[in-house]
Amino acid sequence: MDSLKDIKEWMRRASGNLARAEAGKMEDRFLFEDLCYDAQQTAEKALKETNGDVDK
Repeated sequence: MDSLKDIKEWMRRASGNLARAEAGKMEDRFLFEDLCYDAQQTAEKALKETNGDVDK
């Protein structure tokens, strides 16, 4: 598995996507599709790191 630093970085990135998705729910200017994309990216980044697939 990758180093703890790599794990923390990917989880930080996933957290950023989740924060954008959550914040967008409160503003009409964000499209639903964009919020779905950020939610999908959150899950993908978290799963990639837990599976050790960050180089793919």
